[in-house]
Amino acid sequence: MLVSYLWLKELADFDFTPEELAAALTGLGLETSIADDRRGGYENIVIGKVIQVDSHPDADKLSVCKVDTGSGMIKTIVCGAPNVAVGQAVPVALEGAVMPDGMKIKNRKVRGVASEGMIASEAELRFSDNHDGIMVLDDDPEPGEKFSDRYEACDVIVELDLTPNRGDCLGMIGVAREVAAVAGAGLGVKRPPTLIKESAEKVSKRLSVEISAPDLCPRYAGRVITGLQVAPSPFWMRRRLFALGVRSINNLVDITNYVLLETGHPLHAFDDSKIDGGAVIVRRAKNGEKFTSLDGKEHELNSENLVIADKKQAIALAGVMGGANSEVTESTTSVILESAFFNPVSIRRTSRQLNIKSESSFRFERGCDVEGLIYAQDRAVSLMSKLCGGSALKGRVDAYPSPVAKTKVTLRYQRADQILGIKTSKERVKEIFTRLEMEPVGEDESSVTVEAPHFRFDIEREIDLIEEVVRFVGFDRIEPNIPEVPASAESMSHSLTARRDLRRHLRSLGMMEGMSYSFMSETDLDKLRLPTDSVYRKLINIDNPLSSEWTHLRSTLIPGLLTSASNADDCKLFEIGVVFTDDGDENPPVERWLVSGVITETVKPGLWSGRAGRRDFYHLKGIVESVIKTLGCGKVEFKPSDHPFYYPKRQADVVAGSVTLGHFGQAHPKTLGAYEAPQELFLFEIDLDRLLAVEAGVKMFTPINKFPSVKRDLAVVVPESVTVERLTVSIRKHGAKRTREAALFDIYSGDKVAKGSKSVAFSLEFSDDEKTLTDEEANAIFEKILKGLEKDCGARLR
Repeated sequence: MLVSYLWLKELADFDFTPEELAAALTGLGLETSIADDRRGGYENIVIGKVIQVDSHPDADKLSVCKVDTGSGMIKTIVCGAPNVAVGQAVPVALEGAVMPDGMKIKNRKVRGVASEGMIASEAELRFSDNHDGIMVLDDDPEPGEKFSDRYEACDVIVELDLTPNRGDCLGMIGVAREVAAVAGAGLGVKRPPTLIKESAEKVSKRLSVEISAPDLCPRYAGRVITGLQVAPSPFWMRRRLFALGVRSINNLVDITNYVLLETGHPLHAFDDSKIDGGAVIVRRAKNGEKFTSLDGKEHELNSENLVIADKKQAIALAGVMGGANSEVTESTTSVILESAFFNPVSIRRTSRQLNIKSESSFRFERGCDVEGLIYAQDRAVSLMSKLCGGSALKGRVDAYPSPVAKTKVTLRYQRADQILGIKTSKERVKEIFTRLEMEPVGEDESSVTVEAPHFRFDIEREIDLIEEVVRFVGFDRIEPNIPEVPASAESMSHSLTARRDLRRHLRSLGMMEGMSYSFMSETDLDKLRLPTDSVYRKLINIDNPLSSEWTHLRSTLIPGLLTSASNADDCKLFEIGVVFTDDGDENPPVERWLVSGVITETVKPGLWSGRAGRRDFYHLKGIVESVIKTLGCGKVEFKPSDHPFYYPKRQADVVAGSVTLGHFGQAHPKTLGAYEAPQELFLFEIDLDRLLAVEAGVKMFTPINKFPSVKRDLAVVVPESVTVERLTVSIRKHGAKRTREAALFDIYSGDKVAKGSKSVAFSLEFSDDEKTLTDEEANAIFEKILKGLEKDCGARLR
């Protein structure tokens, strides 16, 4: 936000130098720096009056001018501008003047004719980018008067780096309000008066306003101004616009831009002759509706966009940009002047969706003053009456169906002292609030309640009021103190401890931890081919999404991990994070902690191992089992599942009783294709909250067995439908206490076994706590297990 120092002095009483002003505003939390310092320039530049113009004897495009520079001094100046004429008041740079671009003015001969200075253009004086001719002053100044004194040439432009919550300072009056408060001028903002010339005709006969979307536009005010004459703006207005980075168009357009810079409230003028029936309708756009904006670009709208329309078509994108079909031109003689308040979220969404950025949308996104829009409109009408010769129809159409109430906030004095670490008197606190136009509406010994003005969108909670207090008390008064920390450490919750331990464990397995965004879109779920009734589709919408890819809070961690791993050659990645699901209109959203992981099939040669390899489903299963073991949970089973994003028969659910805790499996080829993954990926996701709720098994101390164990390998052929879990349960049941381990090491299906069957091989380990097992005893256990497998699973020894 650029601010003119001299313009600011018209609006507030203060004695700060520009440097002091920047320091004062920075001390208020509005980071300020000097952007353009023009002090010390414009010496020996005076106002002159052209009294004679002759052709140069040796140059067709040059003129020899006689210029009165005051006190009877007549200067001869050679000028090359085509627009120089007798009677003009012009800026004259005399000998010794230094122009803003560093050029020094000297008396010299030009094509044989002595020239005693230079008649300057607006561009040479840095008042615009107009190089086409000399600058002609339109306010009848006296010859000899110092140019800088009359035209604010020695201004200083300061720049405010505002945070998004301080939209109230996006206008000169808003900044003046802050300056007046810090300077001790109280409510010393001197708003320019509004002197409006009205005709006898009532505006209601020419204009009607209908708001069909009051949630997006709580207030809309319109006035009609007739008898306008479009012409160039006066120099003083062009100078101020140019100094703050706005290009002059014509007096009508410039007035709306000038009032925007002055008040911070956007306005828009429609050509009245182009509005069908004088009807203004504020409505949602129709899906697929076409709209051509002022920049000539056509946009396709939807029902999320708010438009201003007449009876036939949309004539403006509300708060963003006007339409080409209602544009003000040089032939315009009557306008409808809009001053409205739009929902900031709606404006931000439309601006981002259509990729249209404007000064209006920038301000509406941050919030404008719903009450101040009337002054902004009247200020513009006043300038139109003065500069365009127009007159306003009597009154205004002000559609304001549900007035916006002011926010009431209570500050507890003790809480303020506790947060700030300093003691502040009650009187000082109330004085600060009064300076900021937040009058107390309730008070007792311990607290004060104030009403935040409509232009302060950021005042919502007690901590916001505390911030206002410290801004004016001074951040430098807060002394650093070492906090008092209790000597005893606070115990961590079970969930927090479990997440910490799990992170350490997964890192010890060589996995890297990732952190993805907490947002997703339905497209992510479509890639996983989830059905419409999937729990993952119970999404929570984001009212103001950052982009079309982040429209909802995430319900699963898998899409983020798939995106990260899809282009990796060798990856073992996990994430522990929160997901969100909608539990119905009457219930609050559900937040759950999940752990999810992804591993690639390829294992690249390691620096220490020097070996390449391949991972598979059972490698993933081992990681899942280690997660469960690390958290010390009770009995958990793996059961076949049918998730569409996993490969059939290469997936499983993690189950405890009747509760499903998670799932794991090999990614389906269509899932890999959706994420353009060049190799096989293996995924798991477990609900930590549910897993930790499973009753932990009692850990019994088992001494190390001092007797050696006996190992046997067992390979059986079983039907393809028989699961490894079913075989493992049977082995442990029939092997009794002497079977210490039953580790799967191979599964085979192919030509060497019957069709519809598979070979499953286990490594068995037997031992006894009381003695060393003989081969006969080990063989007896082996035979018992084999017979049990034949009976329970239809297995036969391979």
